[in-house]
Amino acid sequence: MLVVALSSWGGPGLTMAYNLDDWQPAGPTLTTEGWTLRLAGTHTTPPSTVTFVGSTSRPIHLLVVPAGTPAAAARVALQTVSSSRTSAAIEQLLADSRISRDAGPEAELCR
Repeated sequence: MLVVALSSWGGPGLTMAYNLDDWQPAGPTLTTEGWTLRLAGTHTTPPSTVTFVGSTSRPIHLLVVPAGTPAAAARVALQTVSSSRTSAAIEQLLADSRISRDAGPEAELCR
């Protein structure tokens, strides 16, 4: 599970923040495999990302690539963002990789 994997970098998960304009509102917590995480819907989390905060308090920002994105475009975007230390240009990165935030019917699940 993603929460467990992220905990190896950021310590036990405390919070997962998401952009309220990208995702439907969620309950206040998520429990998976015995891990409970506080969910925080915000308007300050960058679009097309989620932010994991563990006990180290160092945020881990994750790019969210829509499910309907062609594999080659998704690979380019993920390689580009993983080689960079910024999330400031996420929307430009997606546009440069020709990724639509509305890629396929699955995208409606997060809106």
